[in-house]
Amino acid sequence: MKLSLKNDVNVIVNNNTKYTYFEILFPFLKKDYSDHFNFEIMLELLSNSSLKNKTFSEFADNNESNYIYSYKVDSFGRGNMKYLYVSFCLPGIGFFDDFDLEKSLKVVKNNLFKSILLDKEYSTKLFDNIYNRYNKSLSAALADPKSLFHDMWNELYDFNHVKLHTNSEKISVLSNSSLDRVIELYEELILKGKYTILIAGNVNNKEDYINTFNKVFKRKECEMKFDVDYLPHLKPDSFGHVDKSVNYSLSVVRVSYHKEDFNERDKYLLYMLDDFLMSKENFFLFNNLRLENSLVYSCDSAIYPYFNTITMTAYLSKENVEKALKIFDDTLVSFKDKEVFDKAKEKLLKAQSIKLIDTLDDKLYKLRVKRNRLLKMDTFEDECEIAKTITYEEFNAFIDALNKDSELIMIGDKND
Repeated sequence: MKLSLKNDVNVIVNNNTKYTYFEILFPFLKKDYSDHFNFEIMLELLSNSSLKNKTFSEFADNNESNYIYSYKVDSFGRGNMKYLYVSFCLPGIGFFDDFDLEKSLKVVKNNLFKSILLDKEYSTKLFDNIYNRYNKSLSAALADPKSLFHDMWNELYDFNHVKLHTNSEKISVLSNSSLDRVIELYEELILKGKYTILIAGNVNNKEDYINTFNKVFKRKECEMKFDVDYLPHLKPDSFGHVDKSVNYSLSVVRVSYHKEDFNERDKYLLYMLDDFLMSKENFFLFNNLRLENSLVYSCDSAIYPYFNTITMTAYLSKENVEKALKIFDDTLVSFKDKEVFDKAKEKLLKAQSIKLIDTLDDKLYKLRVKRNRLLKMDTFEDECEIAKTITYEEFNAFIDALNKDSELIMIGDKND
C-alpha cells in the first residue's frame, strides 16, 4: 500500500470550543530495533526544554506565559510506519486580549527546532538520567517471574517485531545507545524531516491560521510517499508444547491459536473474539477460570493481528495447570453455541455503542478521523460498523479455522 501525504495545514473549525488543538505529525518508516531506546530518549529530551529554557520548570513557565498548554511529544506505530507527533493547545482568538497566535507558534517552533539536544553539555546530563532510569527498570524486570515468562515466550517465536523483545535484548540495545546517535536521529527525523499539520477547534479564520503557521514555520509545500504495510502477515514458528521449570512459586500457562490465510475481515473477527474472552472481567475467560472454578490468580487474552494469532494466559498454582489448559479449549468451543455467541455479541455492541457516543462527543473526534483517513487507518466508527455485520455462521467458521499453534508452561517449583 502506498501512502502519499502532503505537508498541508489541515484545519477543522469547531467554534463551540474555547481552545484550538494543534498536531504536528512527522511520518517515517520504522528504524531498526537498535535505535529503539535512542528514539525513546529523543522523545523525552524533546519534551523537556528548549535551548532557551534549560530546566523543565522554565520550559513549562515559558509555555504557560504564552498560553501554550497540554504540550506533548509522543509517537505511535502502525505496521512498518512510525509517527512522531507534537501536540499542544492554544486559546481561541478573542478570549485573551494579549494572546498572540504568531508569538505562541514561535515559542513552539523554538521548543521543537532549537532543542536542548543541540546543547550537548546540558543534554548529556539529561541523557544519563534517562538512560539510568531505563537500565534500572529493565534490570528489575529480569527478577520478575511474569517478565521471565514473557521473555521465554518471545524467545520461542521468531517474532522480529519491535514490541516483542526479551528484557536481556532490551538491556543489550540500551547499552549501545548514545547521545550522539540521539542527536543524529533528531537531525534526520525532525530538523530535516517532513511533516503535516492538523488544527482543530476555535478558529475564527482558517486562512489566517494557515498563513500564520506558514509564516512562522517557513513551510514549503512538499509531498511524502511511503510503502506502507499495516498488516505484514508474519507467521510465527510453530513449536508445539514446551515445559520449563523455574525457581518461583508462580506458574504460568499460555496457549496460542493461529489462523492460516488471514484476510482483512479476519482481523475484526480476531478483535471480536478477544472482546468476548476478556475485554471486561465479567467476560467468559475470567468467568470460566476464576469465578466458576477458582483456578487462577489472574488471566488474560491478547491478539497479534500481525501474526494472525490470539493467546490466552493464566497465572496460577502448578496443580491447576492441566485444568486451565482444558478450559482454554472449552471456552473457545463455547462460542459455537449460538445462544452464547448472541449474548456475547449483544454485550460487545452495547459496550461499543456507549463508547461510540462518548467518542462522537469528543471535541477532537473529527480531527482524529481526518488523521486516520490521511494515514489510511480505520476509525473506531468503522470498527463498530463492521462488528455489527459479523454473523454467527461467519464467527463459527472462524473458530473452526483456528489451530492450536503453541503451548508454553512455566512451572513454579518453589514452595511459598
